[in-house]
Amino acid sequence: MIINNNLQYYKQMKKTYLFILLATLLLSTHSVKSQQLPCTADSIQSWLGFLASDAMKGRANGTEEIETVAEWLSMMYKQYGLQDISGLTNYIQPYLLDNNDSFIHKNIIGSIQAKEEYADTDFYVLLSAHFDHIGMNRYPVDGDSIYNGADDNAAGVVAMLAIAKNLFDHKVLPESPIVFAAFSNEETGLRGSKYFCESGVLPIGKVKININFDMVSHTDEYGKNKFYITGPGYSNFQDIVIEFNKDKAWEIVDVGTYANMLYRLSDNYSFVLHANQSNDCVPAHTIATSVALNSHIHKLYDEVEYVDFENMNHLVDYLTQLVLYIARKDVEVKCN
Repeated sequence: MIINNNLQYYKQMKKTYLFILLATLLLSTHSVKSQQLPCTADSIQSWLGFLASDAMKGRANGTEEIETVAEWLSMMYKQYGLQDISGLTNYIQPYLLDNNDSFIHKNIIGSIQAKEEYADTDFYVLLSAHFDHIGMNRYPVDGDSIYNGADDNAAGVVAMLAIAKNLFDHKVLPESPIVFAAFSNEETGLRGSKYFCESGVLPIGKVKININFDMVSHTDEYGKNKFYITGPGYSNFQDIVIEFNKDKAWEIVDVGTYANMLYRLSDNYSFVLHANQSNDCVPAHTIATSVALNSHIHKLYDEVEYVDFENMNHLVDYLTQLVLYIARKDVEVKCN
């Protein structure tokens, strides 16, 4: 029943939102005629502008707008050479919430395979970001009622997608497979990532590490070339990054107790909880550049105009290098 409903829904949505998808293609895809690749910096700005635009009405779960974003992500995955996961079609993992089939929610999952000589690698690196936000405010403030969610979390989705673009453009393959997971329903309680963990579409026990991206576009709190890792004491990931950073311009900042509090508030924590059920452990952390609890998070002014694109462009290049390093077979990530 889910599959039939899903197909019917897609047909309806494709007709209704074809004009939005076409506009999106003009903004953010390669030119078919010229075959010229826009630089990643240009793509980051146009992608983030699209996801956090007023037209997306805050990307609330269960809306036509988040459906448009899900299909856009599916097209982007295909464009940058990601492979479908076995059992999924067009990278789409459909799921229901509370047995309610009035709306079919979606995670968007794809992968980049390892180099041929490392094809027997058992583990994979999982990158993730949530593409939903909280929609619209019933009561406008100064004429604005849209929670655009530029930093939370259009930025994280764009960072993850830009890593895929970098690898594709430069024809780089990792030593371990890399899975790219865009989750919905993070804002309703990490429910999209929870479904992914429980679905069995990929073995969670084979996750070398989940690196989740959430709020990676602001520099007003800690400055440029800085980020933090949530739950740093739960694995050796932060130690690995510190070692990796020795010849880099990037550094990890200490955000105090926020690091452990926020560890439980983004999709990385679904992997922690799922592993705990089997008395196992999956290293899973979020990388972020701002805490923002008392500033723009879930505020109407979380808009593109406050994004530090220069810093974000450099961050994406850095993260691409870091992900390739983490995917190396000789780099061991383990729980503490």
